[in-house]
Amino acid sequence: TANVFEDGLNTEASKFNEVDVLQRTMAKADVDLREYVAYMKESNDERSKAEGQLAIAQSIQGGLLPDVNKLQQKLTGYKLMVGFEPTEYVCGDMYDCYMLDDDHLMLVVADADAKGVPAALFMMITLALIKNNADIASPGKILEKVNRSLARRNNEMISVTMWLGVLELS
Repeated sequence: TANVFEDGLNTEASKFNEVDVLQRTMAKADVDLREYVAYMKESNDERSKAEGQLAIAQSIQGGLLPDVNKLQQKLTGYKLMVGFEPTEYVCGDMYDCYMLDDDHLMLVVADADAKGVPAALFMMITLALIKNNADIASPGKILEKVNRSLARRNNEMISVTMWLGVLELS
């Protein structure tokens, strides 16, 4: 047995059995370990869910890229070559190309200065605005209108560096 000092006094009533102390300590360790395992399982479940959602976002972003092989069939005398490999699941780097009409090919290469999901969302909005304004006469006017639209609700102050051109095939 061991003596426990309460209020600085050694009292007979405060004596206890070391086996009881060990048993209580082991029971507490068992509870703590079970709680930790439950916490880790929950954390892993959340991580798996987040990774699953990011994989879906990556698939969506990849699905928005143009089918260059299909477009290439319409282009005689030109060869389109592209590559896209995000460093994360999704990113703010993007390109697009499509026919405006039978003689004009729109080409866009862009990069949002943010990272990850926010950059990807901002870039998708940017590309949608470009497509919605592609009927405007010049690339400069398209970019002017897209810039005004983006600046209106850009609370995060994300910027996009972009090259936009229209190739007259004839």
